[in-house]
Amino acid sequence: MNYYSGGRGGRISPSDVFSVSNNVNYLDSAQLDQLENSFRKWIVAARRVDVIFSRERMLHLFLMLRFTGARLGEVLGLSDQDIMLNSSEVKIGDGDSARRVPLPADFCSELGSFLDSPARLVFKGKIFSFDQGHVRRYFYDRAESCGFSREMGAPKVIRNSRAVEMLRSGVPLTVVREVMGQASLDFANDFQCFTESDVSSIVKRLALSKMSHQTSARNTFIGHITSLAEDGLMASIDLKTESGLCVNSIITLESLHSLGLKNGSPVIATVKAPLLGVSPVNRETKLSASNCYETDVIRIKKTAVIAEITGKTATGLELCALISTEDLDEMQLEEGGRAVFYFKSLSVVLNTI
Repeated sequence: MNYYSGGRGGRISPSDVFSVSNNVNYLDSAQLDQLENSFRKWIVAARRVDVIFSRERMLHLFLMLRFTGARLGEVLGLSDQDIMLNSSEVKIGDGDSARRVPLPADFCSELGSFLDSPARLVFKGKIFSFDQGHVRRYFYDRAESCGFSREMGAPKVIRNSRAVEMLRSGVPLTVVREVMGQASLDFANDFQCFTESDVSSIVKRLALSKMSHQTSARNTFIGHITSLAEDGLMASIDLKTESGLCVNSIITLESLHSLGLKNGSPVIATVKAPLLGVSPVNRETKLSASNCYETDVIRIKKTAVIAEITGKTATGLELCALISTEDLDEMQLEEGGRAVFYFKSLSVVLNTI
């Protein structure tokens, strides 16, 4: 679930730029599916009914770990009453630490069929009552059968894998913590790495494409804050792009504090096309707008009522303005000519990463 929340204070989803620490061992979704198939082939290879039953229990244990991200000890301690197939969820833990984790409907259906078999009486209401060492040995074997190292079959790796899978699907970190019963703040450090180079990568590779597709503000400036001044109500912020263009934005102090902006913060500034003005370069009228940029007019589209003008700065940035066709005709702007695009500081929308 990748998203962009438009407007002042919008944020690029962490899932779009998610990375995993080198210290974390995990399997991706395709590898988890491969491991599951290894368990199923292992079941088919069994000849005795009791062996088939035992291996099916081990498969269901793997799937419970895989879909909940729970610790091995937590799953081994589950009773039948903790597994609520009708609502497709499982209760993990006791007392204040108890949590309910959703389960896939097809897994619940398969597990329900298994629990309805007469053989369930053998484990006396605790389907996953295994010795931990016994579980680990079989999990290591299944990992090796997939061509993975033994360590990649460890329950801890499966737990890590579920966390990565959820985070990459766009599940908020706080929700992942809740599902996995992980309250430690170190959890974020283990799984999400946003270094200075990551920020640079975000700015260069993601911001423009996301903004151009998912917001109506087609004029985008990407850079870092170079100065910041506050009064009792508003804040004036200057940002500078990598190409050297400077943009001034004025926002409320409330927005400043909620965004956590400071000198050096990476930001994306956008201005909606109707809020840009256009003027011929040779016009003597003095412009009062804080942000003015000379461009080459590269494209003009117009109807009887409205005109869209696109200009390109010397640094390659494209700016787009919407004005009336009457104003365009009065200015006598043409493709290939020169024009100044301008906008007020209050028209600039700041977005944090």
